[in-house]
Amino acid sequence: MDQPNGVWRFFRVLATPIFLWWIRVRATGTQHLPLSGPALLVSNHQSYLDPLAIAFPASRPVSYVARSNLFSIPILGWILRHTYVIPIRRDGGAAGGIRAAAERLGEGFLVGVFPEGTRSPDGRLAPLKPGLLSILRRAPVTVIPVGVAGTRHSLGRGDFLVKPAAVRVVFGAPISPAEVEALLATSGAESALLQRVADDMAKSLELAEKWLAARTPAPPAVESPPAQPSSTP
Repeated sequence: MDQPNGVWRFFRVLATPIFLWWIRVRATGTQHLPLSGPALLVSNHQSYLDPLAIAFPASRPVSYVARSNLFSIPILGWILRHTYVIPIRRDGGAAGGIRAAAERLGEGFLVGVFPEGTRSPDGRLAPLKPGLLSILRRAPVTVIPVGVAGTRHSLGRGDFLVKPAAVRVVFGAPISPAEVEALLATSGAESALLQRVADDMAKSLELAEKWLAARTPAPPAVESPPAQPSSTP
């Protein structure tokens, strides 16, 4: 489903003042997000605010996984179900999350993941977990590297209140499905795909951090993907 429902639209409007003026989220590279069809957004992870900071600049819903017990909480569960959050059972472990993410990609959604596996304690990018490769084996879709800077200053580890802060989000140049499939099909190249994703995430994170440090509304330049060779003789 490519078009957001009324509940998603309502909460987006409700959250706009918070994300524009309290957290001050600014993004660049949104032209890399497809207007329809699936893509996997892979981002560094600094704060529980990251999923919202990444989803806010997008014109389409971004699906994330969440523990299924959250869906049994009155009101919250209803909101989660109607804003494209993916429920996974705690006893399903990583395999359950991988399967659920791949299924949602198969339905044509944008899906967001944090392949570091946990929040960074210092803002630096940690090694990526191989679960990312498991998702791409099931659903070899476009991969979009994302860098987020500033969210840990607004809601860091141990914080209970969201503090005012500046947040910068950079959507990097996508890795095409053809590139993903080629690397997955080559013997011993899976580690190369993981390294490629990590390198592109690091570039996006570096741009986000430089933008944040510059304290300027002007975003850095984001490279466009290389032109694909024409198949016409």
